[in-house]
Amino acid sequence: MTQPPPVPAPPSGLGGKSNYILYSDCNPIVDLTVTINVTEDIVCQSTSQNPFPPCRTGSTPKGFAFQLNACSPIGETSAYQQYVIVLADRELKGSVNNWPSNSTTNYIVDQWFNLPSVPEATILPAGYQLKIVLRNNLWRTSWDLAVTGGWAGPADSGLLLYDPSSGTGAFYHIGHDGGMGKLAQYEDQPGWDLVVTGGWAGPGDSGLLIYNRFLGLAALYAITSDGGMTPLPGKAVGNTWDLAVTGGWAGPGNSGLLLYDQNAGVAAFYAVHSNGEMTLLRQYDDWRTSWDLAVTGGWAGPGNSGLLLYDRAAGTGAFYAVNSHGDMTLLEQYDASIAGANYIVTDNRGNVDEVEFILTSFSGVNPADDLSPIAAFQLNVVGTYNGGISVLSSGAGTIVYEASTPLTALPTEPSCAYSGDTTCENANTVYGLLPTGASNTFTQTFGITQGPMVRKEGKLSRSTPGPWGEGR
Repeated sequence: MTQPPPVPAPPSGLGGKSNYILYSDCNPIVDLTVTINVTEDIVCQSTSQNPFPPCRTGSTPKGFAFQLNACSPIGETSAYQQYVIVLADRELKGSVNNWPSNSTTNYIVDQWFNLPSVPEATILPAGYQLKIVLRNNLWRTSWDLAVTGGWAGPADSGLLLYDPSSGTGAFYHIGHDGGMGKLAQYEDQPGWDLVVTGGWAGPGDSGLLIYNRFLGLAALYAITSDGGMTPLPGKAVGNTWDLAVTGGWAGPGNSGLLLYDQNAGVAAFYAVHSNGEMTLLRQYDDWRTSWDLAVTGGWAGPGNSGLLLYDRAAGTGAFYAVNSHGDMTLLEQYDASIAGANYIVTDNRGNVDEVEFILTSFSGVNPADDLSPIAAFQLNVVGTYNGGISVLSSGAGTIVYEASTPLTALPTEPSCAYSGDTTCENANTVYGLLPTGASNTFTQTFGITQGPMVRKEGKLSRSTPGPWGEGR
């Protein structure tokens, strides 16, 4: 079989701070894993400091780093995302650093954590494997029904999502901040064409009716606080059921009604009074035209009503609070944004150490504003941090890129992502060529050169900050 030709090298070359850019045709990259397999001891001979501001920011220890440098789509608050594993002396450390587009020092996220030490200072032995796994805040793209109920207890709101393709029904509790926790999941449940809730289950439970349009049957259940389903007598009801979306935003004595025109992207919030009259509270003319489901619930706190909107094609679920005027406040959105990561170190004896973190667990991170997808990224083997420039005397291995969205290698940044920036750190590493075309998996070689380092300059140089405030 004829092999595809390689992608041309970036203008600055393939080495140090300059590698191929991988992207997914301007779509968010989902389920990205980058694995570094060390086949020859990586040995650091020396580390100096980049002399140019803003790279010269603090002390720079001897060692080297693996930087996953990612760019978010244009318009995102978190424009640049960096996930790093550093070897300084005998200590392996992990870090995550996210920046807005207009600053090199005001971090949205700046966190460090310890990974296992290595046997000998500034040497990463052959046989080690390092892995960075990015986790998206993504829903499955096959939910077809959504309904809220009272099974989650007094402080939370219950949510049921149903996937007809797999016959999966999942019960959740939704906190006041839009956070989700799964209570129970049921598989092999075909034929749920319509689901509504009601008060027929008695105190402490929530009533649930599941309607099968083909059979014309309504099956009734009581849903307990842990998501358990207790069958109640069912009823043959015919084949003409419909669905309405109501909520509590209209104030005492009234009922809230949401109408949504998908083609036009228009949504109107009404108050429906006890005499049937309707009062328009607020109309939105700029909603996306791809919301497939809308459901209300009690997660928004006193005085407001919760609203969930779901875009099936994008796998996006957005929780809002809607007040008595129809004003909407985003609480949390589940989409392709990076929500956390796993750092996995496997040593040359097969011992595995893993650190997992969630970005919203860090102080000051707003889930509605500060989480972003990534549209493009590169992996750089460079100096440690604070502008470190390392000279390696040996080292080789492979870098494996995997994602559930197809990846394509580019010599320059795509126009759909923030671009033009470069890391301050550098090293005398070199990278192998990648083939043209899209694939879910690429494997790239890396090694060292005794020649000049690759030089790459950007409109801004971003220095990886030192751990726990070092150099700031």
